[in-house]
Amino acid sequence: MAAGSVAAAAALVAAALAPAAPAFVLALVAIKVASTFVQYGAAFPLLVQRHPDTAQRSILYLTLIAGFASTLFWPLTTWLHGTMSWRQVYLVFAAMNVAVCLPIHIWLACRPTASPLPTAEAEFVFPIAPARGLVPPSLRSRAFLLMGVAFAFQSLWSRPFWSTCCRP
Repeated sequence: MAAGSVAAAAALVAAALAPAAPAFVLALVAIKVASTFVQYGAAFPLLVQRHPDTAQRSILYLTLIAGFASTLFWPLTTWLHGTMSWRQVYLVFAAMNVAVCLPIHIWLACRPTASPLPTAEAEFVFPIAPARGLVPPSLRSRAFLLMGVAFAFQSLWSRPFWSTCCRP
């Protein structure tokens, strides 16, 4: 997700600075691909993988916070667009990806330093074995990247993307 924050920022800058329509369309495709890696759907497996003991609570909090995203960002985007050009708005969002999202994504990726001390109740809880995937550990990063790109292209074609972005 941290790499996705950097990629999203770079793609937003590319869109803001695009000199012509072909470059802008390529930047929009890059934004769509990067969004797959930074949206909260990508955080669910990350939270389970990195923090299995607290993943349920973390996913609940993340879902609650993400529910407010459009509530906050629609008015923010409208206000920003009322005070600056759309290119400048893209640059502001690129800066937010680096200044706000990147540190959060790095923090989420950090493993806890110590396990909580066992309690008396822990004796009665059955340990949960970690899920074993079909993809070997050495190929999981590449498989995750390919899956994210596939999801991005799938969502790109499932919406009327081309009819809204490429009007004459």
